[in-house]
Amino acid sequence: MKLFIALASVFISTNGYTQKNNVIIKFCPLALFDMASFPTIQGGVELKISNKISWYNEFGIQYFVPPTQKYDTSFLSPHGYKIKTEIRYYFHNKNQQYKRKASRDFYFAANAFFTHQTYNTEISYYPVTDSSQYLIDGFGVKKDVWGLNLVGGCQKKIGKKFMLDFYAGFGVRFRYVNTVGKEFAYGKDVLITPIDVNVIGTKNRMEAEGGFSSAPNFSCGIRICYRL
Repeated sequence: MKLFIALASVFISTNGYTQKNNVIIKFCPLALFDMASFPTIQGGVELKISNKISWYNEFGIQYFVPPTQKYDTSFLSPHGYKIKTEIRYYFHNKNQQYKRKASRDFYFAANAFFTHQTYNTEISYYPVTDSSQYLIDGFGVKKDVWGLNLVGGCQKKIGKKFMLDFYAGFGVRFRYVNTVGKEFAYGKDVLITPIDVNVIGTKNRMEAEGGFSSAPNFSCGIRICYRL
């Protein structure tokens, strides 16, 4: 309920800004194929507060279950969503002799984000007392991730109303993982992971251990924009 109230507040605020031509609607095409996290239909609204400062809010909802999360054993109904809020500061080109000075704007931003995901997974392991006993454990996962980023980007016009928004940034994320139906016991069993460090191995270790953890965060992407 709190989520829907927050989203409603954003769109109500948008109506108040629309008449001033200070609203930009954005769509995130790469989020449709985000298999590292989970695929979402995702977009947002940027509201211009002043000549150099704007407020951007983004929301995404999972629209299908990735193949990597389809297992015979199902403990939970897979679903997820993503929320982000961001304050931007634009560095406008002040060269009056440059006729296309408004064709692109560089910006610096700080954002906060939250994601929630519920899904099913499997891990391979063996008991500490018997390394020859190969076991597979399927269980459900409820994962919440929140964090902060510092971002740099460029918003480039590709027409009178359309723009492309390129961005990249670094930050920190905090994760809390709760599991359902897990048989693996951390400390009594040994998780089987690839020899080389990779995304799948790191993900399996996080799910097997559960609880709270933190990690660096890197984000980058592109948004298709339309100015109202």
